[in-house]
Amino acid sequence: MNCNRCSAMNRDDAAFCAECGAKLEKPAHPAHGRSCPECGFDNPAESALCARCGVKLRGLHLGIPHHDGQHVQQKHQKKKNRPVSTKLKWHPGLVAIGLLAGVFVVILSVEPFVRKGPSPQPRIVETRSSDSRLEAKVMDIASKFVCSCGSCGEQPLEICTCPTAIQERQFIRDAVQSGKENHQIVAAVNTTYGWLKPDSVAQQSDAVRTNGLRKALLPPATSPFSLADPVRVNGTEKKIAISADRDEIFSHFQCPCGQCGVDDLKTCSCTHPRGATEVKGFVDRRIAENNATVAQLVDEVEARYGHRVN
Repeated sequence: MNCNRCSAMNRDDAAFCAECGAKLEKPAHPAHGRSCPECGFDNPAESALCARCGVKLRGLHLGIPHHDGQHVQQKHQKKKNRPVSTKLKWHPGLVAIGLLAGVFVVILSVEPFVRKGPSPQPRIVETRSSDSRLEAKVMDIASKFVCSCGSCGEQPLEICTCPTAIQERQFIRDAVQSGKENHQIVAAVNTTYGWLKPDSVAQQSDAVRTNGLRKALLPPATSPFSLADPVRVNGTEKKIAISADRDEIFSHFQCPCGQCGVDDLKTCSCTHPRGATEVKGFVDRRIAENNATVAQLVDEVEARYGHRVN
């Protein structure tokens, strides 16, 4: 029995402590003690030091109940036998973030393949001259033609407002300002755009004969009437290029701008430097001069811009 005052070991049947003389009282319920690891003395469970040798009792703290080895072993065994859940738990916030990220990735991957509509063509504004007599002459020549665009119902050229009609009237206006005769302008317009009115063909033929020029009236594929001069190339007479030959000339080339990535000059309409608009304008001006064959114009375009494919 241990003394409650000095913790000295006494006989179990002693009534007073042999060390300090304190009265020894047996506990109603003996506490589960812990043996000292050094001397084997059985100390109370709440003791921090061994009552016999003073060694610190490992794993024991004042006020903390002691669990014997068997109880601890049972606790560890229960923990070991507890089933471990391997089921993946989904947090709602993480699920939402994952869904949003997936939608974003899909949008980025699909966007380059979405077919974009064609960009709107720039609106052409007709610049009229302040000279009323010049404008009257332009409209008189334009009245001999119908619009050549093919989509406005073949309206008379002098009243049609589509971009092609505006371009044709500007062509006439430039020719008038350069001092050319009416029959020369009519021939140039008919060569470049075609669609000379049937009742104007006879008038044009008379004007040609009156001026002492030999003209051949030849009907091209895309125009009801056209005027063309034969020329000699290496001793062989060949027909000069007309507006109906434009696509044939363009079919020999890629767009030479190097920026739009269009392989076919005929279908390209880019406005880049040395691009389709510039090349086609050059060809139209040369056709209007009425002095070169298709082969000659193809060679000229190749020498000036390159990118010939055949």
